[in-house]
Amino acid sequence: MNKRICVQIAAGSWVAGCFTALVEPVSVLQLSLCGNSVINHFACEILAVLKLVCVDTSMAQLIMLVFTALLVPMLMLLICISYAFILSNILRISSVDGQSKAFSTCAAHLTVVVLFYGTALSMYLKPSSVDSQEIDKFMTLVYGALTSILNPIIYSLRNKEVKAALKKLLFRNSLVMF
Repeated sequence: MNKRICVQIAAGSWVAGCFTALVEPVSVLQLSLCGNSVINHFACEILAVLKLVCVDTSMAQLIMLVFTALLVPMLMLLICISYAFILSNILRISSVDGQSKAFSTCAAHLTVVVLFYGTALSMYLKPSSVDSQEIDKFMTLVYGALTSILNPIIYSLRNKEVKAALKKLLFRNSLVMF
C-alpha cells in the first residue's frame, strides 16, 4: 500500500463516519417528541430516542435502514477484502513461527471486528416485532463498551509475559479456593 491509497482510505473513513454521525441523528432529532422525554437506555442511542417521537418515523427509519443495510455490509466487505490480501501475504511467509504470529494478530483483530459488527447489525436490522428495551440495552453495551474493553485484553493475551502472569494468577487463585 502506498501513501496516497492510505490517505484516501483514511479520508474516506472519516468522511463516511462524519456523514453517518450527522445524517441519522439529524433525521430523528428534528421530529417532535412526546411529553415523556426520559430515555430508558444507557446512552442517547438513536433507536431509544426514536421511541419517544410522537409523529410518523417511517422516513427516519428508512434513512437508518439504508445506512445500516448499505454502509455496514460495505465496510465488512472492505475488511474481508483487506484480510484476503493479508492472508495471501501471510501464506507467503516461509517460517511457521512468522505465519503463526501473523495469524494470531489477525485472529485477535477479527474477533473484535466480528463482535462489534455482529452485535451492531443485529441491533439495527432486527425485526420490529422483536422489541425489547432490555435486549437493546444489552446489545448497545456489547458493541459500544464491551468491544472497547476487550480490545486491549485480546491483544495483550498474545504477549508471553501477560500470558505467564495470567496463568500464575489463575493458578494461585485456584489453590486459595481449595
